Amino acid sequence: MIEELKGILPKAKFGRESAKIPFGDRDAIPALFEACENIIARGLLGRTERRS
Repeated sequence: MIEELKGILPKAKFGRESAKIPFGDRDAIPALFEACENIIARGLLGRTERRS
């Protein structure tokens, strides 16, 4: 996920498993929401696979 964000968020600074986005970077908000939704979906997919 971090690798995907690197191309989308040019003002951000990245660590090994983190992204630091400037507070005033309003253009980053939609990309961050989409990233969060993808992470949640990936987690839910993993939960349903474990129950089967």
